[in-house]
Amino acid sequence: MRRASSEKIIHLNQGGNVVKKKLALRLLKKKVDSLLVREEKKEKVMEQPPIALMIPEKLLVSQCDGAETCLQSGLFFPIKNKDAKDVMHLDSAVNKPTTAAKVRVYELKRDATFGQMFKHLRNNPRKMCFTEAQICTFIRENKHVLTSCDATFFPFALKSGKVAVLHVTYYPEISEDQFCMYTYPIWNLRPWNTKFKFHLVVMSK
Repeated sequence: MRRASSEKIIHLNQGGNVVKKKLALRLLKKKVDSLLVREEKKEKVMEQPPIALMIPEKLLVSQCDGAETCLQSGLFFPIKNKDAKDVMHLDSAVNKPTTAAKVRVYELKRDATFGQMFKHLRNNPRKMCFTEAQICTFIRENKHVLTSCDATFFPFALKSGKVAVLHVTYYPEISEDQFCMYTYPIWNLRPWNTKFKFHLVVMSK
């Protein structure tokens, strides 16, 4: 009898271990399936274009003499010495007389770096650059583009041949007439998050 009882207990323990293993396998399968679904969603998101046209028609930036700079325009909050590094790329920005030109305004649709945004446009970023005077003129003529989002990006050419981006932010609670600005090299790897509304403005043919 004792032997039979012992065998029964062993059998029950073994049966319990089998059930536990089955439950563990089911849980593992659920986790794997959940991860696969998440990865598929990520892939679908990554397949989407990072930017899309915000305004179908092209906007215009008027002729500029190339003399005005962002720092002297009065459009931006004064830059203190300790903050000079935030706009250091303006020191070597290209500024020259320009004729009236058409521009395109895009809106960020998924998290993306500058590189991914410009890759989608399939054009040389340098051909889409503004001069400082053009940026100032565009802001005056099309202020609504900047005030309807959290920040606006303007590519501008550097004397070295490279490209940087002016990041312009609007804080109406501080000032309705002035903007805050920062500069970044176009090769900056920071992904810009779509929980904020970003516009990208580029020169168009």
